[in-house]
Amino acid sequence: MFTTLGKIVLTLLFLASVLGAGVAFRLFSAESGSSSVSTTPNRSTEEPLTQNFTELVTDTLIFDAIPGNADTPRPTPTPLPCDSSTRYSPLPDAQVLTYYGNPYTPQMGILGELTIGNLVERLRSHASVYDSLNGAKAVQPALHIVYATAQPLPGDSGLYLLYVDHTTLQRYIDEACRNGFLVILDLQIGRSNVEAEVKKILKYLQYPHVHLALDPEFAMMDGEVPGEAIGSLDAVDVNAAQGLLQSLVEEHDLPKKMLIVHQFLEDMITNPGLIEDYPAVELVVDMDGFGAAADKIAKYHIFTPKADHPGIKLFFQQDVGLMTERQVLELLPGVIIYQ
Repeated sequence: MFTTLGKIVLTLLFLASVLGAGVAFRLFSAESGSSSVSTTPNRSTEEPLTQNFTELVTDTLIFDAIPGNADTPRPTPTPLPCDSSTRYSPLPDAQVLTYYGNPYTPQMGILGELTIGNLVERLRSHASVYDSLNGAKAVQPALHIVYATAQPLPGDSGLYLLYVDHTTLQRYIDEACRNGFLVILDLQIGRSNVEAEVKKILKYLQYPHVHLALDPEFAMMDGEVPGEAIGSLDAVDVNAAQGLLQSLVEEHDLPKKMLIVHQFLEDMITNPGLIEDYPAVELVVDMDGFGAAADKIAKYHIFTPKADHPGIKLFFQQDVGLMTERQVLELLPGVIIYQ
């Protein structure tokens, strides 16, 4: 068992080895649909990067130094209903605009770059821009929190996961409720499985304004390590998550739930034709990954038709020429995610 200090030392060694050797980033070609490998992590290259392939550099055990963080989430109390003025089930009547990240670090996205008050104000302001451009549709802001973050070491549980502590998460859930925002809880899975990880957050998902996202990139097979391989989820996994949400909605008389699944490579979702329809679940597949607009748009049209609603993720720091709001709206996405 590693001590916290030991984990930090191992993390620093891990980062040093990654930066010294050069991270293998996946590049994609919109024309061929194939991927190639570059050993130089140069974000100024003309070829677009498909994904901040490592979040492996940022999703590290440094989080373990934060008091109260542990491999196993803390028990949570039965949630109280959110304010009745909150928009609970926006799709398809509204577009959902989310700001993504982890509260513990600015490196995983904008959510961790700002204080919660500044985050709410910036997201509200950005939503008003979209609302002024998208015609009759409303825009529903959402806080998109990576709750289970993949790690390069197994931890005490052996799951290669660390979780946001309850107190921190509850602050974001409550703040979203007060401001009429949604919350998306994102799971990176690691060496666990979808059913086990979703069950850990069912008490949070009882809130009418809290929804779910799955990240296949970090769903590892036995013997695989997050950051060393790109993972995948099968239709069976997506259906398992939908089934749990369906049961939760029926048991607690909740509004429909959104399930967002990220994708930037074809084999990240296997057997997509076997994904089933669940009446209480609004399924979204978002085109994840950063790069040039033309490449993102091409992949968007390939990956998103399998779902009830299409989505797209944009990267403030990594995209090569960040798409404008007008460009994004031309795609008619149901969900727009900014990292």
